[in-house]
Amino acid sequence: MRFILCAIWLLACQQDLTRQPAKADYIYLSVSRGGGITGLVTGCDLQPQGQIRRWKKSASGRVDSLQSLSVSPQSIEQQVKQLKSFSPLQDRGNITYRAELLLGDSTYVWSWTSDQQLTAWYTDTRNLCRATVADSTSRRME
Repeated sequence: MRFILCAIWLLACQQDLTRQPAKADYIYLSVSRGGGITGLVTGCDLQPQGQIRRWKKSASGRVDSLQSLSVSPQSIEQQVKQLKSFSPLQDRGNITYRAELLLGDSTYVWSWTSDQQLTAWYTDTRNLCRATVADSTSRRME
């Protein structure tokens, strides 16, 4: 009997990536692409409140913030929802795409070189990182 109750409890506590999130149940989403011969990586971090920070990272490990802007929180939530529909994967190559999602106290990573659906999602997300809308506060970060 205890075994059955314990098994039910464990199943109930198991985190499900496909569940509908409560408002801001993720901490942040980070997407990037790079590597290769130069080791340069460019990316952006997306916050649930709609804040986006674009950055670049050199082969030495130095990270430079390039821009900060605001978009609608719903547009970021939509990208998070779509990402959660993909199973996390680890695939490395010369030039690698990467998405990292902090969800509650867990971190999920997608790393790939050639996945058509994930690459399309990545392109949409990076376009959001470049977006400037009428109510955004785009500013150059030094």
